[in-house]
Amino acid sequence: MYMRVLFYSLLAVTISLTACKKLKQALNITITVPYDDVVTVAGIPGDPHVGSGLKASLAPALIPTNSEEILEDNETAVDLVTSVKLSKLSVNMLLPTNQDFSVMDSVWIYISPNGGSEQLAAYNYNVPDTGRVIELTPADVDLMDAFTSDTMRVRIEAYFVKDVSRSNTLKFDMKLKVNADLLGD
Repeated sequence: MYMRVLFYSLLAVTISLTACKKLKQALNITITVPYDDVVTVAGIPGDPHVGSGLKASLAPALIPTNSEEILEDNETAVDLVTSVKLSKLSVNMLLPTNQDFSVMDSVWIYISPNGGSEQLAAYNYNVPDTGRVIELTPADVDLMDAFTSDTMRVRIEAYFVKDVSRSNTLKFDMKLKVNADLLGD
C-alpha cells in the first residue's frame, strides 16, 4: 500500500512538473522586430587619404528603439524580455551616389545602448568589390541592453581600401529576435 501511494505521488509530481514546463514554454514568446532606419554618418575622422589600407571607424549613428511601444503592442513589457538577438542586418549606401561599398574589404558593426558598452553585432570579411548593399553575418550576442534603451548606438568599423566621402547616408535593415517570458521571474 505504501509503495502504491509513493508511486502515485511521484507520478503526480512528475506530471505537474511536466505541465508547468509546457505552460512556461507556451508563455515564452518571440517577436521579430524590424528596423529600417536611414542615418547620415560622417566619413573617417580627419578625412585621411587611405592609401594602401586603413582600419578606422565612421562616426557612430543613433537609432531610436521605440522598444517600450513595440513591446506594449505585442502585449509584453521591458521587464519580461529575456534576450534580444540580431537575426539579419544589411546596409544600403544611399548617398553619395558616386561611392559604393568597394571602399572597404571588411566591416564590423558594433551596437550599444547610448553611452553603454558596445558589442560586435555583425560582420562581413568579404565585402564585394561593387555594390551598394552589403549583407552582414550576425554575431551571437545578446543586445537586450541596447534594445531596451531609448536609442541604440551603431558604430561601423572597416578596413578601408579607398578614400571615403565626408558624409554618407546609409540605410540599416535589421531584424531583432526578442524573447520574452510572459510569466516573469
